[in-house]
Amino acid sequence: MRIISLLITLVAFGAGVFFMYARYERYQQNQRIEAQNDRKNDANRVIKLINSFDGRSRDCTDWFVGLSTGSFDLPTTTPRTALMFSESCGESMVKRADEASDLVNRLASQEGSQPGRTEFLTEARALIEAYRSQSDDFSQAYRILSTAPDQDARSALRPQVAQLVNRAIPAINRGLGNLESARKAFIYPNS
Repeated sequence: MRIISLLITLVAFGAGVFFMYARYERYQQNQRIEAQNDRKNDANRVIKLINSFDGRSRDCTDWFVGLSTGSFDLPTTTPRTALMFSESCGESMVKRADEASDLVNRLASQEGSQPGRTEFLTEARALIEAYRSQSDDFSQAYRILSTAPDQDARSALRPQVAQLVNRAIPAINRGLGNLESARKAFIYPNS
């Protein structure tokens, strides 16, 4: 009888250890999932701002290309309308760059180091600076196009405008690729 009660006690103790270990593993897994969700949230906030940059950059590029070629995506767009919209391209890109830089700096100052965080924020800063340099090009393209009296004069400026508008695109494309790689390494550090 003592042997049976000893065996039952050992089995109960083993089962208790097993359940405690399973519970601890579940707790650890929940901690990993919460940390991953926090990293996703931080990364998504940065990506959201970068996407707004990219959309504005594409819109501005379309306006400048349209002004220099005379054809726009919307057939009802006039050169005067396009000039009016393209006037704010440089300023709006700088404003978005400042907002994105503030967000990246806030995220960088948060306590707790996470694997891949520094690389992700470094790539985000590099991409923000590429967009900021494009804002200078947009401002310069607007100044050039706004002095042209008619479409023929704007068309003659096409090579200059194309060079200005496209100058930052290789750096932006490279930055977008690097940011995506850094984002994946930040969110999924053990992959």
